[in-house]
Amino acid sequence: QRIKGLFYKSADVIVCNSKATFDLRAKKNEKAKFIPNATRVPHEPICSGYDSNIILLMARIARVKNIECAIRALTYLPDEMTVVLIGKVEDQTYAEELKTMVEELGVTDRFLFKGYSSDIAKDLAESFCTILPSWEEGMPNAVLESWAHERVPIVSDVPGNTNLVHDSQYVFPCDAPEVLAKRIMDLKACSKDEYEEACAKSRLYVERHHSIPAMIDKYEKMFESATS
Repeated sequence: QRIKGLFYKSADVIVCNSKATFDLRAKKNEKAKFIPNATRVPHEPICSGYDSNIILLMARIARVKNIECAIRALTYLPDEMTVVLIGKVEDQTYAEELKTMVEELGVTDRFLFKGYSSDIAKDLAESFCTILPSWEEGMPNAVLESWAHERVPIVSDVPGNTNLVHDSQYVFPCDAPEVLAKRIMDLKACSKDEYEEACAKSRLYVERHHSIPAMIDKYEKMFESATS
């Protein structure tokens, strides 16, 4: 905290890439600016995930990501549904605990530890939706990437997530895997047209508010303001 304080004091501008961080920092320092994260929005056609039974969880393996909630949610979902976890191992002890939980709950063939992926677009193309059950988030790139690739993210009700996802039908309590499962099944119950409309709206939103050009434009305006 002391080191951060030195940086804050000497800075002309403090850029926050999450709304929660900005709200906290702005109370203490008027130099704070909010520029949200951005992601690349593909221009090529994106296939529909309507017929897929793969639920994608993009998260590093760390306790803050609350991955056990996703594992427990599988016990409330039909047998044909699978959760695929992609992300590097940050906490080996936690990773081992998760593997034990998967075995104890009898979902070893339905919860797949894929590890780090260098082709997020392919993983998203094969999925029906994405989930993010974290206990804490800043500005979650997983949500932005899901939207950009026309997939609906279903997220836990922490500020970092709900600052992005405003529709309550895609939000669930962190400690309620049964509600997470219900949110997934409610989305699965949509018609193909309804599902694809929700996906298309997500892509349009991120294209307008969280594209790389939009972020660059905000940084350029900030630099101009800081140097004028």
